[in-house]
Amino acid sequence: MYIALATQGEKYFTELKDEFSANPNTMATALKALVDGGLVAQKIRTGDLGDRGKIYYALTPAGSRLFVALYEIALPPRRPAREPDCVDLAEAARGAVAEPAGVQILPPSML
Repeated sequence: MYIALATQGEKYFTELKDEFSANPNTMATALKALVDGGLVAQKIRTGDLGDRGKIYYALTPAGSRLFVALYEIALPPRRPAREPDCVDLAEAARGAVAEPAGVQILPPSML
């Protein structure tokens, strides 16, 4: 449900229930947990006040930020290959490795 709201936008309870073919009690419990956790908000348009069937669900700003963070962790952006930013200190001390740009060899006493 959380991912559906993040990728498809706001949805009414019945839309979520139909999309997931879920038991209404199970859906209500899951949505309550998302609302209580601050990730999803229950909303109603002012013209629909008093009609429980018109309550819809949408991500909160915190829910949106979490989705973006999870997405970036799961699918990090492609980055071009770059110079290694580390070097084996023992090999470098023996002169066996040329230090990549920006790498400074520290004596063991400074580690």
